[in-house]
Order: sequence, then structure tokens, then C-alpha cells
Amino acid sequence: MTASSESKQNTAHASALTTPDAKATSEAVLITGAKRWIGEALDAWTEGDQAKVAVMAPMAVELLGKATLWRENPVLLVQLTDQHEASLFLLATQPDLMAKGIKTIGLQVVINRLVKLLGDLPVAKDRQKRIADVRNGAIHVGATGELRYVLLDCLSVLGVLLERLSIERKDFFGLHIYTVDALLDEHRTEISRQVAVKMATARARLTRLEEALGEAAFDMACGELEGQRRTLDPDDFFPSGGVVDCVCPECGSKARLFGDVDVARDSDYEVEALGNGEYDGVVVSYWRASLGPRVFFCMVCNLQLHGTQELAEAALPSRYFEVSSEQLGPDFDIDEHARALYAHE
Repeated sequence: MTASSESKQNTAHASALTTPDAKATSEAVLITGAKRWIGEALDAWTEGDQAKVAVMAPMAVELLGKATLWRENPVLLVQLTDQHEASLFLLATQPDLMAKGIKTIGLQVVINRLVKLLGDLPVAKDRQKRIADVRNGAIHVGATGELRYVLLDCLSVLGVLLERLSIERKDFFGLHIYTVDALLDEHRTEISRQVAVKMATARARLTRLEEALGEAAFDMACGELEGQRRTLDPDDFFPSGGVVDCVCPECGSKARLFGDVDVARDSDYEVEALGNGEYDGVVVSYWRASLGPRVFFCMVCNLQLHGTQELAEAALPSRYFEVSSEQLGPDFDIDEHARALYAHE
């Protein structure tokens, strides 16, 4: 065999390994698996089999999450250790989950990477961890009410992933779509009722305070309380997170929004004048920060909201949004936060 013919044969072989059919088939296998698991989870829910729901619903999240990452890039399923370099090479050159020797990430890492890919999930970080812990058997849900929230969190995440993958909810859930809609509608009603009660309680508190103090003293007291918001310790509301100012949806005072801070490396191009009409370009790198809102607190009316769903119901930011160092305040060190965040990567 000549060198030329051998080269052509190797090229043909590499092409065969990276056929789009294998990649598409792998994605379809993941989606089909997720569909089967959530179907069985919903069957188990209607039959009162809590143990099955606790395993199957998170499994559906894991598989559909992997399908989402897989479509973006199969390499996103690789574990970041030297032991899995073979899987990295296989998924980079031969994107086929059926290939021998492929090992992929677990549910918690799937969720972490989905947050990085999508910017946010409709479930707070502690509840994301609960889904993974339930899936891995690290915790066991006891009461039916607690299990219901695990199932609802799984359904909420699945809804976001289905939208990302352009899959119709009815095609995915099948006849279970009516059960899913009923569960989610009931949950949304609960959230609306909870937020309405909290806001009414906050308004009643302010009304009583104004009646007791009179208008002038009341305005002064509100101003003092508003200023005290800066004394709040972010770790008391969201450990290792950040805080920014926002407007209270009930009383209009300046309040605080606490949450998770994510950072990403970015760069800019600056032009420096050298004289004599000459210039030099310099690339400057920096950290771009985003806040994932999780808790709201107003010192003035004492309104406190928890979780993205309560925040959204009150028309407050509920998804990651870009923030500046000035907004995060002098006590937040972006460089230190970035080092801690990427220490294990």
C-alpha cells in the first residue's frame, strides 16, 4: 500500500468514526431514556411509590441534561481528571456514547455545567444539590410532601431543557402531560399565595408603624432603616455569595438582593499612544461577574423572599444578570472569589 493510499484510508476511517449519525443516535438514546424515566416516575407518583419517584425523576434530569450538554459539545460530558483522558479523546474524535471505554459525568456535575451553559436553572442551588443527593442515595425523602417538591424541581428543570432542545412538552411527557401541568399549576398557585401573604404582612407592618409614629417620624424611621441595609452580612442570607441593591416591590425602599456570584474571564483591547503618531494595542483581561438572585430582604418593611420562583412572582430579578465590582461593594473581592470558584478545575 502506498503512503498516499494509506493516508486516504486513514482519513476515511476517521470520517467514519465521526459520522453525524453516531452523534445524533447518542443524543436520541439520552432523550429516549429521560422520557422513559420520567414516565415511570410519574406512574410511581400516581401509585404512591415514593422510593421509585426519588430515583427515577432525578435520572430523567440527568439524562436530559446530558443530552443538552451533548448537543452543545460531547466533550462537556467528560470528567475533569487525568484518569478520564481516554474518554476526552474519544468524545472529541468519536462522539458516540456507545463507544467502548466512554465514562461520563454524574448528575451533580451535569447540573453545574448546565448552569454554566444556560446561565441559570429555575431551581435554587441547595435544591439542585438535593436532586443530585436523592439520585445518588445520599439522602432519602421521607414525607410525601418533601418528595413532591423533589419531583416538582425535576419537572421545572426538565421544562427548561426541553425548551433548549426544542422538544415539545407533550411529545416528551405523553399522556402524563396532564399530571405534569396539574402539579406545576398547583405549585405556581402556592407560590403566588405565599408571596401575596408575605407582601400583605409587610404592608400591614408599615401601616401599623406609621399610625404609631406619625408621618414625619415614620419617614425618618424608614430612612434610618433603609440605611441599615448595608450592615447586613451576606453570609447570613446566602453563604459565600454576593449582594446588590434593588428596589423593594412592596414599599419602594432600597433593599438587598443576595445570591450566587459567577465569574468568567473576559478581555478588552486598549490602544496606547507611543508618540510620533504610533500606537500599540494591549489586551487587558478581567473577570466579568454575574449574580444569580436567591434571597431578597428589605430592612424597611421586613419583606423577605426566598428562591427564584418567589422572586419572579414579585417581579424581582430571578435569573443571572451581570453586575459590576461597584455594585457588589468594597467587601467583595472578585479575584479571590474567582480563585476559590476555579480552584478545582
